[in-house]
Amino acid sequence: MNILQIKEELGVKQLDFRAATDADGVVNKDWYNHWINEPRAMVSIAKDTIDNLEQHGAELKSLALQEETAKGEKGDYTRYRIVQHTPADYSY
Repeated sequence: MNILQIKEELGVKQLDFRAATDADGVVNKDWYNHWINEPRAMVSIAKDTIDNLEQHGAELKSLALQEETAKGEKGDYTRYRIVQHTPADYSY
């Protein structure tokens, strides 16, 4: 899966990631989030995956989208995580 396919799956044209913060408001520079108002959803991605996307763009095809339901202050929302798979090592 590439980033264009992920955007299509999420129903968005653009992902504007911002540095993630924890419950105390402390910034975590290793993770970035994008909030989608309708439906209520948050998309997270690791900094190293963003770096790889900046370098390879839509050519990066080792992405996957994980999904779970989370409880928030204003009710349940969907939490998505964009992850990058590492190719398996078959050299054994």
